[in-house]
Amino acid sequence: MSEEKETETAAEVQENTENTEKTEAPAPDGHSDGKEPAKTAKKKDKPSKRERELEEKLTEANDKYLRLAAEYDNFRKRSAKEREGIYGDAYADALGKLLPLLDNLDRASQYTDPEKLADGVKLILKNVPDVLTSLGVEQFGEAGEDFDPTKHSAVMIAEDADCEPGKIAAVLQRGYKRGDKILRFAAVTVAGEK
Repeated sequence: MSEEKETETAAEVQENTENTEKTEAPAPDGHSDGKEPAKTAKKKDKPSKRERELEEKLTEANDKYLRLAAEYDNFRKRSAKEREGIYGDAYADALGKLLPLLDNLDRASQYTDPEKLADGVKLILKNVPDVLTSLGVEQFGEAGEDFDPTKHSAVMIAEDADCEPGKIAAVLQRGYKRGDKILRFAAVTVAGEK
């Protein structure tokens, strides 16, 4: 009888070990019995409602991103083209305003009499400030003004000038500015200490 108990006990231990291995060691597909993998395979073949919703949202977000990127690229190209056009238009406008001066100089050059030529040039020079004003350009640098090193370039110092020290005694070349931007500094002679 003890042999029969030992055989039964050994058989029970072996059976328990096999049962433990079946429950502890999952199958290669991650499941312990053979029926669940078929169910899982069906689930993987057919996505759930939640997965479909997430995929739709992802596709929609991706479409929005692609449209936004395309719109930005178009905006960037359009802005660059507009900037080039604005510069070209402004440049052409400025040159167009100078053309009447060139026409008048051409007419003045046809005179052989020095007095008529001088009169023609004087008339042209009277129109120059109007043309510059229409372009937004201002002249500066007049005798008697205070010397300002941010606008004037002192070329000489006049010690015997009739002006007070620090004032402009003579203008050698006028200065021009457009708004706050200096186009050319005025070349001046500054009155010094007597």
